[in-house]
Amino acid sequence: MITVRGLDKASGAVSTGTLTLCDLAGSERVSKSEATGQRLTEAAAINKSLSALGQVLSSVTRYRIDA
Repeated sequence: MITVRGLDKASGAVSTGTLTLCDLAGSERVSKSEATGQRLTEAAAINKSLSALGQVLSSVTRYRIDA
């Protein structure tokens, strides 16, 4: 679980959100999974989504605000 807090400097309002992550059980390497057809397509989509999520989390942590 990741908790994120945001502060609106103009109003002083604090927003808090929680993100719950789960293992999608599909992030293994395609060559090891031996997936074909639709399963291969789904595994590629899951891997792409996980990569995008990792990039978002990496970006968010660069702008950490301590209240």
